[in-house]
Amino acid sequence: LSQVNHYNSKSVVDLPNGYSVHNVYNAALTHAYIINKTAARILLDKLFPVWCVADQWQMFKEFGFIRLFAVIPEYIKTNPVHESVSTIGNRNNREIQEKKRRPEKKFIQIARLKSE
Repeated sequence: LSQVNHYNSKSVVDLPNGYSVHNVYNAALTHAYIINKTAARILLDKLFPVWCVADQWQMFKEFGFIRLFAVIPEYIKTNPVHESVSTIGNRNNREIQEKKRRPEKKFIQIARLKSE
C-alpha cells in the first residue's frame, strides 16, 4: 500500500479511480502492507524461530514464500517532515537521536508520577 521502488509496468488487476495492482521487483523501504492468511501462515512457518527482520519482502519472494504485489499509485504516503527522523538513515545524527529520546523521557516521567 506504500510506495515501492521497482515494479512491472503491466498491471495484474485494474482497480477503480486510477489504481492498479502490479508485480513488484523491489519493495525496500515500504511501510504499509496487506498480508493474506495463507501468506501469514507460510511466513510464520518459515520465519520461526526468528532469523531475520519481519519485512524482508524481496527475500521472501525470492525464497518462494510469498507473491509480492503493489497498488500503484500508493494508497499510503509518508509525511516528508517525518521522513528524516529515521534511526536507519540517521543513526549518527545527535540532534535527531535526541528528538527521538525526548518522548521516552516524558513517558518515563509520567510513569513515575503514576507510581508515586
